[in-house]
Amino acid sequence: MALVECKWGASCSNTFTEAQLEAAIIELLGEAGYPHVPGATLARQPQKERATVAGKAMFVSSNRHIAYNFYKEVIALRPEWAEVKVCADGVELTEQEKKQIMPMERIKLVMTRGQDDEPALYEILGTKDYRKELDRQFKTAKSNFKIAIVVDMWLTGFDVPFLDSMYIDKPVKRHNLIQTISRVNRKYQQKEKGLIID
Repeated sequence: MALVECKWGASCSNTFTEAQLEAAIIELLGEAGYPHVPGATLARQPQKERATVAGKAMFVSSNRHIAYNFYKEVIALRPEWAEVKVCADGVELTEQEKKQIMPMERIKLVMTRGQDDEPALYEILGTKDYRKELDRQFKTAKSNFKIAIVVDMWLTGFDVPFLDSMYIDKPVKRHNLIQTISRVNRKYQQKEKGLIID
């Protein structure tokens, strides 16, 4: 609450608008060092605890800056997740799958490019066609692409039945909340549940 007091020049007993509170929460989330907590959680959580079926997870971030910092934090903790592979070690592919699956990193940022993006971020995000390929690869169970970091993309109308874990790190409300958490409740083979961490 100190940030709210400092930012808005009012005591905690005052009433804040929803927009003021949301801005304060996002500012808190974006403080230096903050991405370390969720990054460490994701990177250190045992795969068997996180994944129930195909090991697909989505991290929903509050804004582009936080998403990019989170991505860098995870890669610093788990550099092997930045290695380009067709699939995880030990996974066998059919001839058809070998033709369909594109080699890529285990974790990817899924956002549109911005004019003001720093060069490294701009390069990571790729073109519109590249984002379409990311969509296709994330929907392929055996693809090495297992963790998507998003801000607004893929939260509604994006159906991946084997997506089983979602980390929500942004204010989401009303119908958007239902749509967002519904990404992990799709039926798929032996999948019994989805995991939501907020």
